Amino acid sequence: RILQINGTALENGQHILVGAYRETLRLIALVNRDAANALLRLPLDWQIHGHVRLRAAALPAPLHLALGLLTARGASLAERWAAASFMRAMRNSRYRLPRDIAVSELLRQHRQGQAMIRHLWHPLCVAALNTPPDIASAQVFLNVLRDSLDSKRADSEVMLARVDLSALFPDPAAQYVRSHGGQVLTGHSVDAMTRNGDGYAVHTRGQAVAFTHVVCALPPHRLSAAIAGLPELGD
Repeated sequence: RILQINGTALENGQHILVGAYRETLRLIALVNRDAANALLRLPLDWQIHGHVRLRAAALPAPLHLALGLLTARGASLAERWAAASFMRAMRNSRYRLPRDIAVSELLRQHRQGQAMIRHLWHPLCVAALNTPPDIASAQVFLNVLRDSLDSKRADSEVMLARVDLSALFPDPAAQYVRSHGGQVLTGHSVDAMTRNGDGYAVHTRGQAVAFTHVVCALPPHRLSAAIAGLPELGD
């Protein structure tokens, strides 16, 4: 999102979308009439400069990825074959594990080579799950692989915003809410939530604002304090 600091607009982090983010793309298109022109859509081309490059082939899924893995640069033939075999094994299991384990353990079990682990699987895990592979859920990681790399070929395509992220989604979304009779309150940190009759009160800036429903999308480190007034959510 764009931040204004002393009159200068700063982009605080570009993000990459992939075709598998169908609901995100639907929401962007709903609020932004120029969404089609605001996004640049490209075939999957994974590059770690000077190490690994994997380009999806112009084939239907899953062949596009299988050939991309087998022809990837920067890894030995044995490592590339192991990566393709790993994806085939996961596909045969329908991307389901009998019990959840860490991503790093899953890769160890399937004998993934160090080049592919370091320059493909680990960066992909951190990018998709925001969690280190040693503690990230292998099942959630497999859900990502299934939806982005082993569905339709278009689902693995990468989309880059041609405009700043505020103009792509947050600003049009806020305008959409306002045009439908809602309000968008920025700079209002939520201090707590409590019951208010049949609804809820959201406490912010020393005031309690009443709502019939609340969608809680707080980060985990702020959740406990925010819901302390709702003991039924303690567990």
